[in-house]
Amino acid sequence: MPAAWADTLTREEKTAFMRANVKPRLLKAFQAVDAAKYGSFGCKSCHGPQMKTTKEHLPVLTMKGGELTAFKERPQVAKWMAEKVVPEMNVAMGRKDAPDDPRGSKGCGTCHAIEVK
Repeated sequence: MPAAWADTLTREEKTAFMRANVKPRLLKAFQAVDAAKYGSFGCKSCHGPQMKTTKEHLPVLTMKGGELTAFKERPQVAKWMAEKVVPEMNVAMGRKDAPDDPRGSKGCGTCHAIEVK
């Protein structure tokens, strides 16, 4: 198993990597915030029942004036995602070069599509 995610991995390698590295870390992060809601957290939580890419399944975020509107519209969720989920995901994916800004290229836009207005 590779130490870090690579787009060149086969589908089987990607699935095994996600199950071994991503699911356990994110399961803990999501259940820590709401164990009842995320009791059955798994692949479909982020990829949906059709196993789409996360950008196709997760909510589209809006960037306006250089800022993600989620930080004003849903501050608690955005803060939790930025401070807990993004760092956990970066560690799980083996990203050693993750920037401090969770909204950067290894931040929200890694999993969510971002619409710029």
